[in-house]
Amino acid sequence: LFFLLDWQQGSQIVNLTKLLYDAGGNTVDWDVTDPESGDPIGLHRISTFGSDINVYIEDATYLKLRELTLSYDLPQSLINRVRLNLSARNIFTSTPYTGMDPEVSNFGNQAVGRNIDVAPFPRTRSFWFGIDLGF
Repeated sequence: LFFLLDWQQGSQIVNLTKLLYDAGGNTVDWDVTDPESGDPIGLHRISTFGSDINVYIEDATYLKLRELTLSYDLPQSLINRVRLNLSARNIFTSTPYTGMDPEVSNFGNQAVGRNIDVAPFPRTRSFWFGIDLGF
């Protein structure tokens, strides 16, 4: 059994995808009433955009099960070694971030342009099976 957990504590991300959805009036919480103001939450966010960007800044803390592999060595026979592998990548993410992936980097791997979410595709989840033969 092999697994890789990836954890990031802290950091912030600008969720501009939510801004785009708010501008179109189709975020998940667009028409949910804010108990403090009585206004719809999405409408409140988009109306404060020009003066308060903080409504689109979110916590980028996450815990990811990035890789998982289960291997089994069959008993030796005519072939010296047989190992069966079942693997998966990008299996699970736990985060308070409301976007698709808190590890987003729309503008490359640079210190200044990281953590800006502008409608990216999330990392793909993949599964595969393998057989290793030793002669």
